[in-house]
Amino acid sequence: MKLFISENDNMDASLYVGYKDGKLFVFDTDQEAKTFFNKDKFSKIDFSFKKLDFGSSRKIQEKSIVNRDGNMTFDILSFRYERLISSIKSWSILDENGNPVPVNKENIDKMEPVLANAILGLCDKLM
Repeated sequence: MKLFISENDNMDASLYVGYKDGKLFVFDTDQEAKTFFNKDKFSKIDFSFKKLDFGSSRKIQEKSIVNRDGNMTFDILSFRYERLISSIKSWSILDENGNPVPVNKENIDKMEPVLANAILGLCDKLM
């Protein structure tokens, strides 16, 4: 029984993305994507997240407490975002020239919202 988390403890998942009628769609499974896109092209994006230990989780929770008009409150949006930024290790996203896109906060912030929200959903499921 493993009770401690190491740096090498990862969780992997994929999303399936493509455009239809000029709009980006994201699916959790290959079968959902095949059914929706039919013969239209879509891509698989692989992700790897590091498993967060108690100390890292606690720090993320602390960052998510905000002062609003003198009242301290837990901001779930900040929590999810900080957890994603802290846990995502890699993805298979390529730019227009076929080069790997670095995993960093700036690139996550530039994403299409539908993709960013789907990645947040993956993170929610895995954590």
